[in-house]
Amino acid sequence: NGEIMHWDVQESLEELKRQAAEMNLNTTVPDYIEARQKQILVMRILHKMIAPETEIRYEPTGKPVLYPHGHISFSHSTHHIVVYKSANACGVDLEQLNERVLRIRHKYINETEQKYLTSESVDDLIRLWSAKEAMFKVYGRDGVFLRNNIFVEQLSAGGCIAKLVDGDVEMMRQIPFKVIDNMILAWTETITEDEGIQEN
Repeated sequence: NGEIMHWDVQESLEELKRQAAEMNLNTTVPDYIEARQKQILVMRILHKMIAPETEIRYEPTGKPVLYPHGHISFSHSTHHIVVYKSANACGVDLEQLNERVLRIRHKYINETEQKYLTSESVDDLIRLWSAKEAMFKVYGRDGVFLRNNIFVEQLSAGGCIAKLVDGDVEMMRQIPFKVIDNMILAWTETITEDEGIQEN
């Protein structure tokens, strides 16, 4: 029910500022490295393109929402940026296939998931990580950890089932995957504002 836009950033910083100015957007960016300045400008442009009549506000947890209505989620990997807009809570994650994931797997994989990961597949590890990140973003509350609160089942090249448990709250979603260049894209949303979030 949502909409996703993807931008492969090849433009110069000056070109992005020109595009932002033409859309009457703020072209001032903090004095970060150039790649980060580009990300900020592209995110502003994508927001204007995907939800032109809204502004982005942030909940106390840092989760972005659209005002006066709607939800939005961003992710980036190298020079690629994605934005996901939905009427309901949503989460998107873009991760580059990189072997560094082998070194940090203990931070986000629990014992149950370790049992069915029979190989050191970077593809599987990235898919699992990306699915958990999408769930983390769609839930958008503090005190949730990828390893202890989010569990992935039925992992395949095309998608998985992810379950988030936070005290009495339980949320289960089907998460699809898409390969973009050397990256994995995962996304999910709630079908209604309360769908998938149940008090046990």
